Amino acid sequence: MTVSETKDEPVRMFEPFYLTCLDHTVGPVFMNFFLSFRCSNIEECLIATNQGITGLIDRLPFLTGDVIQTTTPDGRKNVMQIVPSSILIREVPMISIKQHPHQLIPNLPLQIKAGASKNQRFASLDDSYVPPVSLLPLSPGPRPVFRVQVNVLADGLVLAIGFHHSVFDATGAGRLIEILAECCGGPSSHDLTPTTEVEDEIKLRRLVDNIGTFTAGSSRPRKDEGQNSNIETSTTDSDWALPKLDVYSFHFSATAVTQLKTACNSVLSDIQSRQYDDARPGGESKNPRQKFISTNDILTALAALDIYKARSHHIKDGQIEINAEMVVIVDLRKKLASLPNSYLGNGVSLIRARAHLQDAFPNPAVLVSKQNQHPTIDNTTLLEITALALQLRQKLALMDDANVRQDIACLMSNKDWSQLGTRLPDTIVSSWRQLKACRLDFGPALGRIAEFNPQATLLDGFCIIQPERAGDGCGEKPGWEAYVTLQSDAMGSFLQNGVFSTLSQDKVARYIS
Repeated sequence: MTVSETKDEPVRMFEPFYLTCLDHTVGPVFMNFFLSFRCSNIEECLIATNQGITGLIDRLPFLTGDVIQTTTPDGRKNVMQIVPSSILIREVPMISIKQHPHQLIPNLPLQIKAGASKNQRFASLDDSYVPPVSLLPLSPGPRPVFRVQVNVLADGLVLAIGFHHSVFDATGAGRLIEILAECCGGPSSHDLTPTTEVEDEIKLRRLVDNIGTFTAGSSRPRKDEGQNSNIETSTTDSDWALPKLDVYSFHFSATAVTQLKTACNSVLSDIQSRQYDDARPGGESKNPRQKFISTNDILTALAALDIYKARSHHIKDGQIEINAEMVVIVDLRKKLASLPNSYLGNGVSLIRARAHLQDAFPNPAVLVSKQNQHPTIDNTTLLEITALALQLRQKLALMDDANVRQDIACLMSNKDWSQLGTRLPDTIVSSWRQLKACRLDFGPALGRIAEFNPQATLLDGFCIIQPERAGDGCGEKPGWEAYVTLQSDAMGSFLQNGVFSTLSQDKVARYIS
């Protein structure tokens, strides 16, 4: 038995439902996650995969649906709705199959070693590995919610999990992968009494919009209201050409990350002593005093500062100054009390800051009390990183349930939801560290994911902090990994001169797609 393309997939029926206002802030991108499995028995892995995908669709039948645009009964225009598929389910099968008999599944620990892959053809993870759905809509009309392509390689499988980004954010897609793992584990994993997962999801989507409808005093304007994302606006210009982009992965050992975190938190105490002890009482401060800055804060700040510096090295005569604005994508499930971690839809907002050196330095000026806080990073650079990380941590602390409700209310006040797209600056950092993908057990045939890869992004200045890997069983803590996308000339400077690259201790690989 093998997995077969589901060209005759029966139409699954479910109650159509509208996407939320938060779903409409995300561009209509069809994203893909790659899950790689090493298989000693390909046939058994294919059986488990087929079982898992079938179980996932049984539990969430709207995955077979289409996303359309419509007008709601209350007069809102260009609202996306998920409806049972009529045509696309025939044109684009739920499961596609591709054979790559001469390629090996990705193995980043090997690929980061110079010359290690000369005689080994690792999976390219290019367009031939993903479901036949365009990244962006090529014409008006329905778009699929979800598709899977099973890629059969010489030593295992690569599953491309494709999803409409307006339906799921990265955390929601991560939850889909958790359910898939449960369904791959064996018949007992999905041969259960039908659950209320679909009904619960629809209720939560309505809850998000109702939060905005019932929130009073929501006249505060959105800074980015009415401005579409870079992804959407770029496709409307017939003269727009995709710049040459490079994507690299960076691996940081747990020791290197701990060392940097310790140094930055030591500098943090100097910054906050200057800001709070010499000034007004803490109760009068706009920004609450922070006990620590996290590894996420620090790597985010470091990536943004190095991206800005790398771009600045290539300013030509007469060229305008590099835009220093950056955003961090924030998971609202941690901020909105009524939104559970199991929510599949888009539950994200943005924190904006400036990764400019002058903006990053604290005011008033701070002297670092201890010299040589870090063996390879000077105190001035540590101060830059720590100050920007502190800004991000303070802004995150100010984002609470009440603020989120007001933001949603502002979105709900708009009658044309095609205008809700978020304006994206030139630098974006998104952390997927919390996703459980690499620690899941997909059953006896598939086991754990060997490699988790995002599809190479088209966004210049995009940094993704990868999900945490499973431990190696030898007691060594898993490190941190990140993907960075930059135009080729800036990437050269990022690799040669950046602290981000140096901290990875040469554990750097060009992304293979």
